Amino acid sequence: PPEPGQSGTAPLQMQLQSQLRPKLANSSTLDGSSNILNGGNGPAGSSSSGANNGTTGSINPANEPGLESAVKYREHLHVARGSVLELNPTVLAGKSGAQRDETIAMVKAKFEKVAAAMDRSIPLPKLKVLSLANNGGSVLGVSCVEEALHINDRLNKLILDGCDHRGTVRSLVGALPMNRALKHLSLGSSRLGSVGCVELAKALPLNNSLE
Repeated sequence: PPEPGQSGTAPLQMQLQSQLRPKLANSSTLDGSSNILNGGNGPAGSSSSGANNGTTGSINPANEPGLESAVKYREHLHVARGSVLELNPTVLAGKSGAQRDETIAMVKAKFEKVAAAMDRSIPLPKLKVLSLANNGGSVLGVSCVEEALHINDRLNKLILDGCDHRGTVRSLVGALPMNRALKHLSLGSSRLGSVGCVELAKALPLNNSLE
């Protein structure tokens, strides 16, 4: 369900869920390319903060089932992702294999804490191939798809051509070191920019599945 304060999004989400559920149940491929999914709520590629505009009170994680573990997951993810972004490219490309291996091992140890905090009771679709090329998704929407790679161990091919990243790939930086199934990732014309390319290059040595 949408966050409080995100008016106008619920009908679209319900429509998409009703259309996708039967397809996801038994399908191995889903082509959602060239489908504009922003529902007219702002221009394609626009982002949403998901803020609740103060309509709800503060929540104590200790009093909400499952929320405490979700908070720990986010905390560990923030630390692990930061450790990737802080990697020295010189070390990764250096001749000292021992120093490189030690650095990568330290970062992977942080991602192991993320994996330990994840909720693995969520049922996963059988999708092997997902194409969302040129569908006008928001930056937030694209990042949600990419962050799902943390736990999805079935998807082999993800096509995000034309999906605006606004010069950053932080969601992929956090997902690629944990994913062990994805073999093909396409990011053509996705506005990575020089900063995004550097961030992605730092995450790639931590992934063992991409071909």
